[in-house]
Amino acid sequence: MNYGNKSKMAQTDISGFVAGNTGGFFNLPGGPVDFVLGGEYRKETAEYRQDDFGASGNTNAVAFGNFLPPAFTVKEAYGEIRIPLFKNQPFLEELTLTGAARVSDYNSGAGTVWAWNGGGQWSPTPGLNFRANYSRSVRAPNLSETFGDLIPNFAPGFTDPCSTSRIGAGTQFRGANCTADLGALIGNVNNNAYSLPILSGVNPNLQAEKRSP
Repeated sequence: MNYGNKSKMAQTDISGFVAGNTGGFFNLPGGPVDFVLGGEYRKETAEYRQDDFGASGNTNAVAFGNFLPPAFTVKEAYGEIRIPLFKNQPFLEELTLTGAARVSDYNSGAGTVWAWNGGGQWSPTPGLNFRANYSRSVRAPNLSETFGDLIPNFAPGFTDPCSTSRIGAGTQFRGANCTADLGALIGNVNNNAYSLPILSGVNPNLQAEKRSP
């Protein structure tokens, strides 16, 4: 029989980018346009093997069993740009626009998603700046959220609403309802915290979370 839990996680990350500006062939009143273009590839693997003794339910711990998901991969491309429209002019000490975008292709239910942002900075006089930005961010579900079996677990502890410490809380109907339900036993409900057995698990169809202001 195997004793002792074993787990490991690994990530491979390959990325590269090029950065530059248009100073050699194009300039705005505020200067050259700056840009960055890049790409990234990530691969994540995870593994958890529970010992046979624990997996058989011989302890009071939660039995997770083995967790052997397929590799999680994502391919990404991104770009950033800075456009200096004006500089060192009356009421336009600086006026600059910025933007960025990233497209991610996941090998999971998240599929292909975009994240982006755009903004600007206006400085009418030296020392006074106004900035604005609008963006959308994303988060793809990880392996522990999309792969695995339902696991017996326990909800956080709760106290019986008819216990002596809780019967006075809630609505004005709680006392009458508890009396109708428990009768003469109402004085015997203690204040112990209880746990509720539940099943917790995953959803292989989870999509990427998307959020904009």
